[in-house]
Amino acid sequence: MTAPIRFGLVGFGAWGNCHAAAITQTENAEITAIAAKSEASCQLAREAYLTATVTNDYHELVQRDDVDVVDIVVPSFLHRDVAVAALEAGKHVLLEKPMALTLADCDAINAAASANDRILAVGHELRLSSMWRK
Repeated sequence: MTAPIRFGLVGFGAWGNCHAAAITQTENAEITAIAAKSEASCQLAREAYLTATVTNDYHELVQRDDVDVVDIVVPSFLHRDVAVAALEAGKHVLLEKPMALTLADCDAINAAASANDRILAVGHELRLSSMWRK
């Protein structure tokens, strides 16, 4: 059996909670760290994910050796800063849509992924697509 993929989650609001639940339900994946802005969100994360390290500083999270992938679920205007920091720290990134608010920010994120040879995935839901209709 291969080692589990270790996720660091940045953002622990309603949508971050959904991502956390999905990660824990995925075979061969685990949450090792969570970064949340408020102390209230940090406390909720500590209570829900007892084995995860919880911080209010995403810079600390992206530097951790026990994080392979950073799942970014923060407001869109923060996507560039968090994603570039994670990629420059050598982490793969799963980024909630939209990728960023400007083309320049998207270009900066792509450049960081390329420069650091990291995988960047932007989550796009297609729930209204005809491919899901029966």
